[in-house]
Amino acid sequence: MAIFSKGGYVSLPVAIAGWILRIPVYLHESDSVPGLANRLVARFATGIWSSFIEADKFFAPEKILGHGSLLSEDIIKIMKTAPEIQPKTQLLVSCGSQGSSAIFDVLLAMLETRYTVLGTLDVHLILGMKNPQYREKFEKFHNVIIYDFFYDQDEYLKVMKKCDIVIARSGSSVFEFEAM
Repeated sequence: MAIFSKGGYVSLPVAIAGWILRIPVYLHESDSVPGLANRLVARFATGIWSSFIEADKFFAPEKILGHGSLLSEDIIKIMKTAPEIQPKTQLLVSCGSQGSSAIFDVLLAMLETRYTVLGTLDVHLILGMKNPQYREKFEKFHNVIIYDFFYDQDEYLKVMKKCDIVIARSGSSVFEFEAM
């Protein structure tokens, strides 16, 4: 038995409980600068993996087990499928479950400009759960395909796989984009 921690405030009590119960705790740091929870857990972690070598300076060298991102079997499976040939370049705008009004406002301004390259692309836009007010604004563009949010990872991965360019404000999903 072991505990695998990815960080965040909810992981800290679980990792501490594991340490108290003498259950090995392994840590994965997805960012180049670890947050407070991962810096605390690292003190008693059995081993640490990190996505970026730059994060190593925050951890005891003897605890570092390796580097790289974590990819689920679902991602690996969809990566092996043949890509669809699209008649137009596909742009994915993915800003997580919260969305990003700053990115959406810039995207709208670009779409509303008559001579923009965005008019020649298919834009796959994930609004997020907190941005329903943008739906009507984006619906007037024939080349924008709107998704509220993907609760089904397989569907999200299929959209991700078909896209050529990504604009994202996200955490570790940047590794998924790179893998695709």
